[in-house]
Amino acid sequence: MAKHGLTRSDAGEGRDTLRFTRGSPWQDFSIRRMKVDVTVQGQPAGPGEVFVEAGGFALFDTGDTWQLTREIAESLQAA
Repeated sequence: MAKHGLTRSDAGEGRDTLRFTRGSPWQDFSIRRMKVDVTVQGQPAGPGEVFVEAGGFALFDTGDTWQLTREIAESLQAA
C-alpha cells in the first residue's frame, strides 16, 4: 500500500477490515495527489473486497480511480 502513498488508518478498522488513506481534500484533482480512502475487507487467505473512495470533493472521474483500484487489487493479490 505504501507504493500508492497510502498509510494505515485505525478509524473504522475491525477484525476483517483494514483502512488506509492518503492525501488532502484541498490538493490537486490529480489521482496521484487527491485524498483517497481505501477499505480492504476479507480473510487473509480468502477472497475479499477493496473499496476506493474519494476522501473529499470529487467532480468527475476520468478512469483514474478505476486504474488505482485495479493496481491496489493486483498488488494485494500478489502479496
